[in-house]
Amino acid sequence: MIPSDVSRADERAHLDLQINLMAEREATKTLRLLQALCAYHGLAEAEDAEVDEMLRDAEPASIARELERCLPSDLNNLRNNRGGADSNV
Repeated sequence: MIPSDVSRADERAHLDLQINLMAEREATKTLRLLQALCAYHGLAEAEDAEVDEMLRDAEPASIARELERCLPSDLNNLRNNRGGADSNV
């Protein structure tokens, strides 16, 4: 890639991240509203542990650290499974 392509790719990645974070906030708000409705109507779903886990605040910095820690070995495994290095990965 030439530098202008890298810059545009970085800008696109940043835009994608912002859109994904906004969608995450919207989905979380929707889950909170649905959980409140369930609680109001006395439904058992108001106490769903899986939903509670989904409603926990995600920390993007810790997710990024985990990805950095895991991604290189995952890329190597992917390349090995394909039978060699792939410049598109």
